[in-house]
Amino acid sequence: MPEQKEVPLYQQQKATKPLIENYINEILDGGQKKNALAFVAYLRENKMKPAWTLINTWKAMHKGKNLYHINLRKLPFMNDGWQEKFWGENTWLVKLYILNIKKYEEQIMHEGLQDFIWNNVRYCKNCNDKDDCVGRNKIILGKEIKNQCGIYPLVWAYDPDEEAIESIKRLIELEKQARAENKN
Repeated sequence: MPEQKEVPLYQQQKATKPLIENYINEILDGGQKKNALAFVAYLRENKMKPAWTLINTWKAMHKGKNLYHINLRKLPFMNDGWQEKFWGENTWLVKLYILNIKKYEEQIMHEGLQDFIWNNVRYCKNCNDKDDCVGRNKIILGKEIKNQCGIYPLVWAYDPDEEAIESIKRLIELEKQARAENKN
């Protein structure tokens, strides 16, 4: 009898385009599960449906550009140490593509969202301050951020709690509004 090869997870998910809720229920538990399911319900209710894009990764587009990515982690993921380098002990992640932050910078400051952004900046971890590092020092909301990663979205919120999710929702709303205004 011929030996059956195990189908890689990417191929399995690419074929089925799984719903994110199924993986949230499989991977997360407790408060993380509750928060993730509530957040996804909010996204669906507001026509920002998470669509599968990569292994355990879902996204939504708005005006032709990424709005967010949600990643779910379940060890062992790749068994090569990669996941520990980037994920640590976290099990879900929301990446925000806030491309028009300058347009709503004043609202962010007025609403007190700047600390959420500053506390969740994606720093360059690949280069470790090498001369050819893509990480750059930037002024973000009036604060100098050193070694901000230049190739990934600005904000990465690991295991967001209810308060963080409210900040994420507001930033998504502001970004969508700014993108809509750009088209007019």
